[in-house]
Amino acid sequence: MKKILVLLIFLFIFFGSIGFVCSADNGSSLPNSNNFTVTVEHNPPVHGKQINFTVTVKDSNNNPVANRLFAFALRARSDTSSNPEGRIDYSQSTTTDSNGVFKVSWPGNAGWYDYYDLTISDGLNGNKYPTGNTYYKKTFDFAIKTTLSFSKSQSSVYEGEFIVVRAYVISLGKPLNGGNLVWHYANGKSVPTAVVNGVSIFRYSSYKLGNNIIYVNYIGFGPNVQVPGWIVSNTSISKSFSINVKGASDLLIAKIVRSGNKYKVIIKNIGNGASSATKLKLWYSNKKYKIISVSPLGVGKSKTYVVNFFKYSTHKKYNKYAQINYNKATYEKNYANNKLIFKSDVAYGLAADLKITKVTRSGNNYIVTIKNNGNLAASAFKLKFWYGSKTRAKGLVSYTIKKFGQYGKKLPSGVSIALTIPYYPYKTHSKYYKFVSVNSDKKIPESNYANNLKKFKV
Repeated sequence: MKKILVLLIFLFIFFGSIGFVCSADNGSSLPNSNNFTVTVEHNPPVHGKQINFTVTVKDSNNNPVANRLFAFALRARSDTSSNPEGRIDYSQSTTTDSNGVFKVSWPGNAGWYDYYDLTISDGLNGNKYPTGNTYYKKTFDFAIKTTLSFSKSQSSVYEGEFIVVRAYVISLGKPLNGGNLVWHYANGKSVPTAVVNGVSIFRYSSYKLGNNIIYVNYIGFGPNVQVPGWIVSNTSISKSFSINVKGASDLLIAKIVRSGNKYKVIIKNIGNGASSATKLKLWYSNKKYKIISVSPLGVGKSKTYVVNFFKYSTHKKYNKYAQINYNKATYEKNYANNKLIFKSDVAYGLAADLKITKVTRSGNNYIVTIKNNGNLAASAFKLKFWYGSKTRAKGLVSYTIKKFGQYGKKLPSGVSIALTIPYYPYKTHSKYYKFVSVNSDKKIPESNYANNLKKFKV
């Protein structure tokens, strides 16, 4: 039993030859004792409008069979199974004219069912079923055949890069205007997109390398306009395709070292794909800059470039800025780490970045949470804890943090740890500010030292 579906627009449904105002159906004139030949013509059926049939009967000599009674029966079915939902939609007995022709106008709606059995016979029984000789019999296929196809804006895509996929939903050669597609991807994620004028658009990006398989389901014609009784045969369409995701480069400035008026700049590719040629820009004001060319870099590779900069005394007191791939000549999965701001003679772009994110107290113990915000794992570092003021320390304790639990001897990038610091009885320092610092001796290089100290009062 099919569910009653909905349509947003009226669709032309073909049964018979396409392109004629009045078309002849190639139904079978069945063998019969009278050797009659029957042809049937009809106007192209349009949803919601009646269909006009013209039936012509001729004898074996091709002469019109005039003034003879025939029965016309049209049975509607929801499918082609042996026990479909359906009924005799229309039946009547009528007489041919002098030209062997009779006409029947069927006021029903062809879209209400998918298949119609037309039979022309000698007569009808009490239940309106054909009796006697059968002269013509044909099943008209009104089922809407829906197809789904795709086009992609490019054949492959880099990790993190968006690709536009267009889906085309066509029924009987015409674009559908309604319903939704559901796109399934990435192990359980899904998103619906509307079908408008036969097109539905999906934007996809992924960091999973290789073939990413996308499964698509068409789920119906949509809720906006309902056409009661419309049964559609083939809307449960499922189709899949794949998108090839390639590894992308990720360039950064690993280190900068000044020597006189020159800067030695180390560029590294920490991505999953090779980079193409690009540019490095070094400047200290909008009008004071140098640009040099940078060669392609393979995965994990680095290269050192020397930039002949301006006289050091002219920019000594200013911040300097270095940016690789500032012109985005090569695609990267991450542009956020391309720029380095520095003032010292040595600066790191590929380094740890220790930040004290939280301090809480439990009795006489303090729990200090430290996160590595950098792009390189942090090795052992010193931690100091005191109260009083920033420059005049009381109750100073110092530890060297050498192990990081499950992470071993290095704290990975993006990872936090919570350290418990046993301290003096709380009453001895309750009224004072407390201070905690990490890596105060700068034994491990960091891209940012500004967040290594925290002042608090708990």
